[in-house]
Amino acid sequence: ILARILFDIRLFFSKVKKNRILVLATITKSGTHYIRFLLAYYIEMKSLKTKNLNHKISPDDFIVDRFFSNSWHTSYTFITRLTRSTKKLEIIGLDDFPRSHMAYKNYSWRNIRVLHTYRDLREQSYVSWNMKYMCDENLRNEYESHEKLFQDTFKENHSQYVSFANRVFTNSNNLRISFNQIFRNPGEVLALIIQWLGEEPDLELCYLAAKLCQSTPSILVGGGEKWHRINREGIDYKYLNQFIKTNLKTGAIGILDQEQSQ
Repeated sequence: ILARILFDIRLFFSKVKKNRILVLATITKSGTHYIRFLLAYYIEMKSLKTKNLNHKISPDDFIVDRFFSNSWHTSYTFITRLTRSTKKLEIIGLDDFPRSHMAYKNYSWRNIRVLHTYRDLREQSYVSWNMKYMCDENLRNEYESHEKLFQDTFKENHSQYVSFANRVFTNSNNLRISFNQIFRNPGEVLALIIQWLGEEPDLELCYLAAKLCQSTPSILVGGGEKWHRINREGIDYKYLNQFIKTNLKTGAIGILDQEQSQ
């Protein structure tokens, strides 16, 4: 109860309303950044179109950094400053769009919309092993294989998945979308999210946003984290780029075929 009261006070003084927050919640490598890019492109083009300006924009690796300032882990506590995300979020009826990599939070997420993206956990481990561990010279020796990473992280990742799994059937404030849907039908997924938020989706812009994502280098790495967009010391970019190139043949980064998944 105390935690809930403190959280409500925090929002009150930050002038952020619960019903205008959308938490994007999942484990890593499950579509978080893809969704953020889709929405950022959409609201930027919608803002321009509403003003009768040219709304055809170019791919932009850094648009999510400018538009969405907060993560749940570092922004929604009393010891940090809650930075305002772009005001253009009003276009889809929101004040903020923080991401989160934790299990469902009953005390603080009540009356808040939660979008949960998920993917096969063995796929997730495969991508994470290659893109977090194998391409980082400082982490390369942590796990001998993606199967070992899968085994070590399964319990925690599965517990997060379960915390969201059934809420979509009992709470209209929750929406769940698979990574495969996001990657293979991004325009339709974007339209669904906007409609779920209570707004009428502009289908032209939904499909334009999807095309922009498919032309954005950060999206092709299956994550879009900031260190993919800004060169970081210790990253083996040759290995990373080769992994990306190889997996593009399958149509999506890390979506395993039947033989690999077994």
